[in-house]
Amino acid sequence: MSSESTEQTKNTEKNAVSHQELLNEFIALANKFRNEGVEIHDISTALMASSAVYTTYVFTGNEGYLKESGIKKVIEAYENHVRRVQSLKASQQTANDDKK
Repeated sequence: MSSESTEQTKNTEKNAVSHQELLNEFIALANKFRNEGVEIHDISTALMASSAVYTTYVFTGNEGYLKESGIKKVIEAYENHVRRVQSLKASQQTANDDKK
């Protein structure tokens, strides 16, 4: 394995840990709002809206905007995340059903 490949693997592993930690922080914040009486649909909508705003910033900066092709890429990425989560949840449900 080349040193560049090794470095990419290390960065991927580092980012995976970071990704999970960030995900947990966002879930904790959402749960905090829920515990304070905020409706879960309002929390979900706010998380999606803030994600859209931040994603636009990441790709275009403060002054830019996403063109149609960029919007489609973001939608596709979000769809992939939703499908991955649902696949994991389905696997967990199947495992739980098998234990019964």
